[in-house]
Amino acid sequence: MRKGDKVKVLLARRLRRKTTMKLKASKSALFILELLCLLPLATLADQDVQTRFDTSLKNARSITNVEIRMLDTLWLKEAPVEPNNPKSAMSEFHRTSEYSCAVSGEKYLGERRLISAPQTNMAQLVEAAFDGTTYYSYDADNRYMTRKTGNSTGDNVECPFNPLIAPFLFLTRQTDGCINCILRFSDILSPAFTSSVILPEAKKSDGLLEINMTGLPLMKQPTFWKIVLDQKGDSFTPKTMTWVEAGAETVLRLLDYTNLGAYQFPSVIVWSTTAYPATSPTTVMATGMVTMISVRVPKQIPDSTFRLDEKSAATIWDWDQKTFSKERPRLVTSYAKGKDARYILLTMILLAILCLWISIWKRSASRRS
Repeated sequence: MRKGDKVKVLLARRLRRKTTMKLKASKSALFILELLCLLPLATLADQDVQTRFDTSLKNARSITNVEIRMLDTLWLKEAPVEPNNPKSAMSEFHRTSEYSCAVSGEKYLGERRLISAPQTNMAQLVEAAFDGTTYYSYDADNRYMTRKTGNSTGDNVECPFNPLIAPFLFLTRQTDGCINCILRFSDILSPAFTSSVILPEAKKSDGLLEINMTGLPLMKQPTFWKIVLDQKGDSFTPKTMTWVEAGAETVLRLLDYTNLGAYQFPSVIVWSTTAYPATSPTTVMATGMVTMISVRVPKQIPDSTFRLDEKSAATIWDWDQKTFSKERPRLVTSYAKGKDARYILLTMILLAILCLWISIWKRSASRRS
């Protein structure tokens, strides 16, 4: 091979080496670029619980109008005894109620209708509403209504495990200072709700996150919450919640998540309450299940929805005036008779005191003489 040919071969080899090195460098750069592109996706799939909580709260507040219906079934180990009827005691008790709720901002309407129960004296239909100014409650069985200016902290028409509020149940307002306080979806829509809630750091185990936190005191004892959710996700969607209160532990399983817009919530809640501290065998106190029937987001809900019809009430108690603004005739008659009876009783007491005083005066007079 001539000298000139050898030089050409050497130059060709060097050129191939440089080209190969450039290709390897390009492949490495491309691989690194792909990794960088995937990093944001991994971050979204594994956000911290505080971010997920804030996201779910923001998504819930994007729902300005909502209507929901649900079935609530309860099983008790021991049935409540009816007043003046000891024979009503049963070893077990169950009842099914249908709850419906309409919410528009701070306004709401709640209804509880009894579907089935072994006892006959349970309320068949109760309603409550707040129109932004006045709160109403109505017992259809007795046609008895109450009203007052301002909202109420609690009533018996709200399902305690409403699926719409299920992810935030650990923020219940019930405490010794407000034993009847309940958590409503309208509360969650308020800007002041959870304004200072900082969740503790979650523990990671087997693809799950566990949060342990202290709740509000109840029955002069502390309460505790344990919340378990999947490690992957961008919303606050607990799988289970455990609530330990005075003498009881309630475990809730949040199942079949659905959504309204971006807000995710369970459509089925199964729960059980056992004695705490735990016994052997386990002492089951109550179990229950809440199943969503329907939910929708109307564009607008008429304001008249949140005002109960006073014409249907036979009796209306006005809490502001501390008097009845409407009374059924029989009730008026009974009050009149009650007043007459009180006057007669007061007169008899005064006469008895007068007779006693005269008797004592006569004895004193006879002794002096």
